[in-house]
Amino acid sequence: MRPAARIETSRMLLRAWEAGDADSLREAFDVSRAALERWTPWVLSGSDTIDALRRKLQGYADSFSAGVEWRYAMIARDDGRILGGASLHPRVGPGAIEIGYWLATPATGQGFATEAAEALTAEALRSEDIERIEIRCDPANEASMRVPRRLGYRAAPALVHEPPTPGRPGGTVVVWERVNLR
Repeated sequence: MRPAARIETSRMLLRAWEAGDADSLREAFDVSRAALERWTPWVLSGSDTIDALRRKLQGYADSFSAGVEWRYAMIARDDGRILGGASLHPRVGPGAIEIGYWLATPATGQGFATEAAEALTAEALRSEDIERIEIRCDPANEASMRVPRRLGYRAAPALVHEPPTPGRPGGTVVVWERVNLR
């Protein structure tokens, strides 16, 4: 799979993270710390200083270029602010891709996560390599659970317990799935 480095939607630009995004991302983290610590604590890890954040973002950019995984900045088209992040991760097995997303608190409740997940779903569906797309959500995070529902994903019949892995804390999740019918 080789997704586009830039994807435009009606209200935002999704583009590969760059080390130069560190200051804007720090601002988004600062206003969103409580929500991020509750629902997506791994987003904050390795981001203690601006230099550490720059290194983290450079690592994201390098992984994107190398085709390891694809992490996007969600940027508002009207004012250029960081709305959050969205990503495509091949960690769920051969022929499958996982979509992840998080929002800065000021961007919540406005449909940005759905818009980003919809754009990444379309991007994944274009790939001949992808047979299945997953979105994994904490069942207690109602806002996050609404995203795959709106996009027509189907929830697996049982909750899944994920062990901790690099980039994920583990825990019980709902796995939402969409099959690429080509």
